[in-house]
Amino acid sequence: MQEIVFGCSGKPLRENTRSCRCECPAMIRLLRTSDNGWYIMEHRVKA
Repeated sequence: MQEIVFGCSGKPLRENTRSCRCECPAMIRLLRTSDNGWYIMEHRVKA
């Protein structure tokens, strides 16, 4: 499995920070096939 997430995913560690993290849910989850290929199992877009 491989997850590719947006650079703004997650939560800042401190409240007063210049971090771009904004808990963005955008992501793509990839899974392997039996012949070592990849397929998209799940995707979420920024709402």
